[in-house]
Amino acid sequence: MRNLLLSLPRNLKRLLLISIDFITLSFAVWASLIIRSDNFFYPQEGYILTGATSEHIYAVIFLAPLITIPILILSRLYRSITRYITIETYVKITKACIVGGILWSLIVYFLFPIPRSVFIIYLIVSTGLVYLTRFIARDYLLNTRKSNIKNILIFGIGNSSRQIAEILRSDLNINPVGFISE
Repeated sequence: MRNLLLSLPRNLKRLLLISIDFITLSFAVWASLIIRSDNFFYPQEGYILTGATSEHIYAVIFLAPLITIPILILSRLYRSITRYITIETYVKITKACIVGGILWSLIVYFLFPIPRSVFIIYLIVSTGLVYLTRFIARDYLLNTRKSNIKNILIFGIGNSSRQIAEILRSDLNINPVGFISE
């Protein structure tokens, strides 16, 4: 399965990631509503806490990924290679999810009877789930060559040594584990 995923064309990989984000963000809204009401419910039953109909709930669930995914695209998060994501990618995810969550919250606040606390819960849950999908994908794709990885030490502790370590971390066969100084 890993080889199949790695051999897919880049556009197909992006489409797969967007589809996963669409499902994840939709689930984040539903989970946020469940957490807020402290009661499991199905969207077709409506939201008893505020009297929102099933149409309202489906609209709210569908609207979240519709707003957040374009922001993730504008943040160029679908252009980064999942196997090589760094902390900067997680910072971009956080910023994009905050902007998407705020825009979604403003639209939902004025159009649908949803409690305001759902907005904060959604922001936390959606960001965490987008992190989790990227982390799982990265771990799954990098696990292919764990047995072939060579641990190395880098001589020197300056800026250039740290830059070399960053470059080597993107190589799937080399794992810089530390630095040696004189």
